[in-house]
Amino acid sequence: MVHILVASALLLVEAHALSWSLRDLTFRSARGSEAPLILARLVRDKMNPLGVEPDRFLLAWDKPRGSVAGFGQIRPLGDEACELASLIVEKQYQNFGIGTLLVVKLLARHRASVSWAARGVSSPRLA
Repeated sequence: MVHILVASALLLVEAHALSWSLRDLTFRSARGSEAPLILARLVRDKMNPLGVEPDRFLLAWDKPRGSVAGFGQIRPLGDEACELASLIVEKQYQNFGIGTLLVVKLLARHRASVSWAARGVSSPRLA
C-alpha cells in the first residue's frame, strides 16, 4: 500500500513538471498591494520581515496559475553596500532554476540602477 502511494505521488510530481514550463513565468517588480503576501512568506520561512519595501522585490509570477513562484530582493546596507536578501522559491517550483533566474535578474536590475546613478540620473523602474 505504501509503495502505491509513493508511486502515485511521484506520478503527480512528474505530471506537474511536464505540464509546467519556465516559459509560464514572468519576472516583475512587486506591487505595494503584494506586501502582505511577501511579509507572510518571509515570516513563514523565518526570514527578517522588517523594513519590507515591495518595490525592491522582484517576483517570479506564474501567469497561467496566477501565483507567485518566488521572489527576492537586493537590500541596501547603508550608502555604499547592499546584499542579496529574502530569496524564496515556493516548494512546488523548486528545482527548476527559478532561484538562479531570480538572482541573475536581480543582479542585472541592480547593476542597471547603479549605472544610471553613476551618470547622475535617477534610474527608470526596472522589472
